[in-house]
Amino acid sequence: ISTLKFLNNLLNAAANSVALNEPRLASSGGGFNPRGDIRSAQFIRELMKFGFEVAKVNPIVTTTGEMVISEFLNTLWRGGDDRKGQGGLNQFFEGAKSGSDRVKLLEFGDRLVDAAQLLQDSGLQTEKKDARFLSQLLNLGSSYVALNPIAAAGDQPLNFFLSTAYQLSNTRLTAQQLDSFLQSVTNPDVVLFANSDRLKTLNKITDSSLQDVKRSNEFISKTMGVALTEKAISLFNIRDYKGIKNQTNPLALVGIDRFIDIVEKVEAVYKNDTPQQIITRLRRLYYPGNSGLDLLAGIKNQQAFALLPHAPNYLQGSASDVFPPERRIDKAYLNEVDKSAYAILTAKANENGIEDNPSPYIVIPGRNEMIDIGHMLLTLDALLHPGSNAPYSDPYYNVPTIDPASWVADVSIGSVWLTLKQNGTSQEGTPINLKLSSSIPTKEEIDEYYKASAPEADILGDVDGFGLFDRFNSPDRKDQRLSTHLKEYYLQTGNDIKFSIRSRWKTFAAKFQATPIEATFDADELTAPVKQAWVDRINRLNNLFGDGGIAATIAPVLRNPNWNWTYTKAMFDRFVEYVQEQLKNERKP
Repeated sequence: ISTLKFLNNLLNAAANSVALNEPRLASSGGGFNPRGDIRSAQFIRELMKFGFEVAKVNPIVTTTGEMVISEFLNTLWRGGDDRKGQGGLNQFFEGAKSGSDRVKLLEFGDRLVDAAQLLQDSGLQTEKKDARFLSQLLNLGSSYVALNPIAAAGDQPLNFFLSTAYQLSNTRLTAQQLDSFLQSVTNPDVVLFANSDRLKTLNKITDSSLQDVKRSNEFISKTMGVALTEKAISLFNIRDYKGIKNQTNPLALVGIDRFIDIVEKVEAVYKNDTPQQIITRLRRLYYPGNSGLDLLAGIKNQQAFALLPHAPNYLQGSASDVFPPERRIDKAYLNEVDKSAYAILTAKANENGIEDNPSPYIVIPGRNEMIDIGHMLLTLDALLHPGSNAPYSDPYYNVPTIDPASWVADVSIGSVWLTLKQNGTSQEGTPINLKLSSSIPTKEEIDEYYKASAPEADILGDVDGFGLFDRFNSPDRKDQRLSTHLKEYYLQTGNDIKFSIRSRWKTFAAKFQATPIEATFDADELTAPVKQAWVDRINRLNNLFGDGGIAATIAPVLRNPNWNWTYTKAMFDRFVEYVQEQLKNERKP
């Protein structure tokens, strides 16, 4: 009886589905069939076969809480909300453009449901019969099919359950690979939906150079991942499934495992580079500097004009080289070993606008945070290459290399933006959503300027740069590859938590004294005079930002000697409060 009710609900939902009633591409012979798929005998046979495959599972139905459109099997088996059942079925079919495509999708769905019943993981024995889980597995399959995936000639079969089910029709192997994908996952339905959402966003990418790449199974499999979606509480609303929060490019959130894998590929391509040179190559993807101006000014090998680290950007050339080759990542070379690596490395996250951040964000399983890759590399590169600070080392500026490359700049920029706004001007790059209601900003407005200039992802990248620098300074670790440092720091594969993310804030507070002002961030040590010394130091960077590069370097007559940075202390206080709160949390047993 339950099966008959379910099949009746499935047919009714299909009969009222917009997608299935639209004129469709004819299954053969070209042209359109004005009747829609719901009037095709072949389609109805496949739909009933699909329904029987689901019914054989005898799905577990959730009877509490609000039903979600995407959980269409739960709705159709339970009954009671026809519109949500129709909507979910409509979403399932929307990526298939022809009648034959929809028949193939149903056949693919049969194999996914069958594979789910072969899952062996003890943690999935209830899930594999849960109507919500099965709905999200089918939705993921639908998003995959909508990409029209291709396998390049000569490609070896991937360890990827979707391509195995779709192209090899191997149900048992599909089950083994799905088992591996979901191993130890706490919210498998969320993981499946989040990856479905990711593939839908991937399908929206219009860049002509990525059209074939985004359809390759290798690229699709590396775009997906559990590492991203284990952050479900912060990035996804578990019941409403809002998708990737605030991100328009699905590649802009990269799991730490995948990021380390890409770094290993870069190390293999540039095998003669030192770890420090690999860092510089990667950093230059996001903060490249103005090497031409450096050469014209005779400041070879220094990132003076761009306020960037004094890092060895140039490869060793002959004495006659006027423009030596720059140390950078070559897209073609990297794509030879990993087709999607360069696209991921150069994906731009949404910070205060649409894809306005130079780099993607790292996400780590079990941690409710995103980390700015560019900030982490820039801080680390600046600490490894402190340089001479020229041409900003005169008494007027006296700005150390690390300041414009790390957290000091994040705090500084908020003060500069707010002061310029108050003066009736603005600086290029100021987020357009930052407002000022009157001549005196409110506390809430000061907070908004701080959050825009020093978002948590930026600060975490800055702080992790200090943590990785501490590892490079350790005698028994200084020669390790960057990928090894990243594994031991983020994944804690080493044997000392002191050099891992578990000691992130303690390391930052202690290594803070690596900068000229010797003080930690412990509340009882950061005295008023020390705070004021930091405010003064930040204001020197404010002067530099306010004056701009031309006034700072070749036209000092244009400098403004009367800058008054009223809000630096307020910005710095917010930073200190945040760091001290993180220290307190880290020290809890």
